[in-house]
Amino acid sequence: MRNSLLLLLTSFLILVPSSLRASAEEKPQEKPTEAESGKEAEKKAPEGPKKLTEADYGKWERLGQWGLSPDGTWLAYQVRRVDGENKLHLRAVKGDDKHEWKYATGQTFSNDNRWMAFRIGVSPKVKERMTKSRKPVRNKLGLHDLKSGKTEEFDDVAAVRLSEGGQFLLMRRYKPDGQKHQGVTAIVRDLKTGKDTPFGNVASASWMDDGALLAMVLDADGKVGNGVLVYDAASGRLHSLDTAKRSYSSMTWRKDAADLAILREREHAKDEDASFE
Repeated sequence: MRNSLLLLLTSFLILVPSSLRASAEEKPQEKPTEAESGKEAEKKAPEGPKKLTEADYGKWERLGQWGLSPDGTWLAYQVRRVDGENKLHLRAVKGDDKHEWKYATGQTFSNDNRWMAFRIGVSPKVKERMTKSRKPVRNKLGLHDLKSGKTEEFDDVAAVRLSEGGQFLLMRRYKPDGQKHQGVTAIVRDLKTGKDTPFGNVASASWMDDGALLAMVLDADGKVGNGVLVYDAASGRLHSLDTAKRSYSSMTWRKDAADLAILREREHAKDEDASFE
């Protein structure tokens, strides 16, 4: 009797799970909806190439002007972007020292490896706004001290030239609006002392290849005071080589010498073409 009861219970325990498994296998599985299938397909599908926008294209960069300092310890290079958001970078070849300036170009190192001069422009938006309002767009001068890491800026500087030895810097201002003669204000800075020496009506200027002699052509209103000057920036002496109510042009130093050549306008009638001697 006891053995028959155990056999019955064992058969029941075996049959019940079997019947449950059968009912689970026979139950139909739910099919995903079309929306769920689409989302699943989107997840599994590989991403295609990203479509570039006009803003993305504006961020494209290319390498501009670059160069090393004379002793090879500094590297300066421009990164130019399509949208005009350009930058000038300066990095130490050894170490982590680095600097950058927006809208800067035209970098040049002094031969004594102490200074880097460069132009600083304006943003594309400012340039567009000033052009539309017919206002002149003028650059600044940036002067970076490679030793101290400090940068000084000068407003309204059209051109800059360093002397051969690197101690003196020539800055020429912009010509005022409406001015007919070519002479503008020029400033010679002694980079060791910070002293500035100004000159008026400077139409062109050039440093001698070796030394601190600066030749300048003067062009004043009505040609009154026109002439050629040579300034010795080291001693502070000024020499007048020639002066006349005429125009001067094509000033050139002889290479590696203190000889200067220049053309001077000959006297002529108003109805005659100008000639030079």
